[in-house]
Parts: sequence; structure tokens; C-alpha cells
Amino acid sequence: MKGRSNQAATTVEPLERRRLMSVTVENLPVPIPSVYDYSSEGATVSDLTLGSDQYVWYNSNRSGLAFTFKVNKKGRAVDSVPDLAVEADEIGAVAAGPDGYTFLNTAVLFDDIRPGRDLIYKVSRRGNVDEFDVADYGSGRTFQDMAVASDGSVLYAYPFDQKIYRTTGSDTDVVLATITGNVQRMVTAADGSIWFTETGARRIGHLTTRGKLTEYKVPTDEAYDIAPGPDGALWFTEPAANKVGRIDQRGRVSEYALPTGGAVPSGITGGPAGSNTVWFTEPGQRRLGSIRTDGSHIKELALGRSMRGPNWITAGNDGRIYFSRVGGLSRVTITPAPVATASAAAVPAVSRSLQRAASFSTLEFSGSGRHPWDD
Repeated sequence: MKGRSNQAATTVEPLERRRLMSVTVENLPVPIPSVYDYSSEGATVSDLTLGSDQYVWYNSNRSGLAFTFKVNKKGRAVDSVPDLAVEADEIGAVAAGPDGYTFLNTAVLFDDIRPGRDLIYKVSRRGNVDEFDVADYGSGRTFQDMAVASDGSVLYAYPFDQKIYRTTGSDTDVVLATITGNVQRMVTAADGSIWFTETGARRIGHLTTRGKLTEYKVPTDEAYDIAPGPDGALWFTEPAANKVGRIDQRGRVSEYALPTGGAVPSGITGGPAGSNTVWFTEPGQRRLGSIRTDGSHIKELALGRSMRGPNWITAGNDGRIYFSRVGGLSRVTITPAPVATASAAAVPAVSRSLQRAASFSTLEFSGSGRHPWDD
């Protein structure tokens, strides 16, 4: 009678699906505006957002000239408002509004010929430009920031001013709220309410659609930029504390320390559609960072010593991440390789392939179909 072997039969189980993911960073070409010869040298990007027309918009100031550009999926930028450099001396915030409109803030400085004016332009999806409002409270200075509420009204604040103003474009601007500190950044949440960070007060503020103000204390240090996350919460950066934070709709705050000292997190944005990540800039270390919405898996992407910046950041509707730098705009493209099923014997080949890949590449072990940067 034959006895059973004490050694279990060896089987080769297929591995989980594995994908090789590459990350490409591009410096997008600087467009040539139709009015003036424009050079990126010395240019500053004052703001960046995904417009209501689904283009990425960014505003730029250089040598007393103001420009606004929008970028398509191919990375081509066009001068969105060709006459802007003639009509404005400075450009500030850009914000997406309802019904396909994108809003711009500009300023005409006071001089011996012209009185100072603060303007809000309303640009349609087709590129039609209307002067939405001449702000009643300014005298030739750009806003600190602005946001567009769900009813199409614009909320804005000036630097070092403890007030938030509201305009509908057809009536007198009103002071909607007086706050403890000064507005740093403003954003519209999914429910149409406005959230903002405050300097000089270590607070984050919330204005409902009915104008009710609530302010929440940040535990560690002052918050800087703020953006809605894919989890429905608001995410913010704390440059001095070297942290990013999360605040939910009830005002509960969580903070997450970054692994690299001196990162100085600045701009922040929710990740591409379908992801569970939030992205942010680290100008102190010339990096981008990301964090899962559950607070785990903080990752950092080195951009190289030649990168000056980065600062503002937004997710495009093409799955890419766009960020501003000194002189212009750059973007990150994440490309997963075709999914394959491999046997255990194929693992060394995958590992060698990874070692020969670009330094930004990584291996994604999940076959769940999530965005590759999530893991």
C-alpha cells in the first residue's frame, strides 16, 4: 500500500494583475499673446483653475501686462482674452462659475489719467467676454481671491481686509461677512457654499449659501490653500507646519505631517476623476505630493533642480495634474502599461523591467481598476 507524501503538491498560482506605471512631467510651451510680445522670463502665475468650459485656465503677470491663458488636452495654450493686456495692469484670481462661465479679476492702477478700478470679467464657454462688475470697494488693486457661488454671485476679498464682499453684477456690492483674520484662499464646495483659509487667525471659514458664517480653528498653524477633495471634505495646506489637513462639513480637522522636512506645502487640489487622492505642491523641495483621502500613502514626486516652483495646482478633466511654476505651466501625465496576468516565474522579469524604467516609474500591484497613483 502506497503511503501519502508529506510534501504538499506544488502549484503555480497566477499573480494579481500588475501594471507598470510611468509618470511624465512636461513644461508646456508658453503661448504668444495676440497683443504683445510675451516672454516667460520673470512672469508670475497669479492663479490656476479648471474653468467651467473644461479648459485649464491660468493668469499671468509680466512687466505691467496682464494675460489669461487656457490650455487644451494637447497642451496648447491660447490667449483667452486678447484685449486684456490693453485694458488691465494686473490680473489676479480666476474662478469657475455655473452655466459654463469662468470669472477673472483684473485691476487698472491709479495714475494721472485713469482712476483705479477693480474689474470682474465673465467669459462664456464660447469665449464671449462681458464686464461683470466694477468692484465698489477697491481703487486699483486685485483681489486676494474670489469664488463663485451656486447662484452665480461672486464673493471676493482684498489683501489684509477682514471683510468678504458679494456682488451679483447688477446691484451694489455688499459686505457679506466680517471675519477674524484675512482671507488667503477661497473655494466653492460641491454644495455651492464657500470655504476659505485665513491668515493672522489660524482659522478656516465657511459661508453657507444663505450667508451664515462659521470659523474653525486649525490646531497647529495657519492654513494656506484649500480645495474640495473627492471624499466630500475640504483639504488644505499648512506651509509653516509642513502638513496637509482635512476638514469635513462638520468642522472636524485632521492633520498629516509630510515625510520630507522643508517641503513647504502650498497649492492643493482634488485628484483626477475616479481617484481617491489629493495632490499638493512642495516648492521647498521642488516636488509634488499626493495623499489618499483616508490619510494614508503620502507620496512625493521629485521634479528636478531646474524646476522653479511649483506653486498652484489643479486637476484637468483629462486625468492629468497641472501646476504652475516660475514662467508658466507644467503638467503630470500618469500612464499605466497594459494589464497582464503573469505566473510566479515571471516576477524577476517584471522587477528588471522596473529597474530599467525612468526614475518616476513604479509598480502597481492592484487589479482593482483604481487610478494607478492611488496605490
